Amino acid sequence: MNTARVQYLSIGGLVLVFLVSLAAYALAPAKYEKRVFFFRELMSDTEKSISRYIPAGFSLESRISRYVAEMVLGPHLYNFSPVFTADGPVDLVLYRDRTVYIAFGREMAFNDNETALNAETYDLVSRNIFYNFPSVRRIVFTIDGIQVHAVSRTQSKKATEYTQPAG
Repeated sequence: MNTARVQYLSIGGLVLVFLVSLAAYALAPAKYEKRVFFFRELMSDTEKSISRYIPAGFSLESRISRYVAEMVLGPHLYNFSPVFTADGPVDLVLYRDRTVYIAFGREMAFNDNETALNAETYDLVSRNIFYNFPSVRRIVFTIDGIQVHAVSRTQSKKATEYTQPAG
C-alpha cells in the first residue's frame, strides 16, 4: 500500500471512532435530572420550593425511589425544616399501576419528634411526588407492612397545584 492510502484510512478510522463516540454520548441517558422539592420554611411556616439535580434512574420506579431518598436527606439549607428527622426512615419505594407505595420501618410508628409521620408529613410527601411525577395517581404509606395512609391525586386538597409549570 502506498503511504497516502494508509494516511486516508487512518484518518477515516479516527473520524469513524469519533462519530461513534459522539453518537453514543448523545444517545446515553442523562446522568442527572432536575427536580423540585417542597419544604417548610422555618420562619414563616410556608412551603417553598427548591430545585436540585439528582441521579437519574432508568425506570420510573428507580427515579421515584431516588427522589424519595433525596427528600429524606432534607433541604440542605438551614432555614428549611426536613420532612423526616430519622436517618433513612424509608425501607422501600415501589411503583405499580400508577401507584407509589412508600414503606416505613417500625421505628417511625414510635417516633416522638415533631416531624414524625402525621397528616402534614403525608401531605408534603404527596405534594412532592405528585408535582414531580405526573403519571402517579395514588400514594400508599405503610409502616411495618400495615397501610396507615393513602392519598390519590384527585382527593388531595392541593391537587390543582401539582401540575408542572410550562417551559
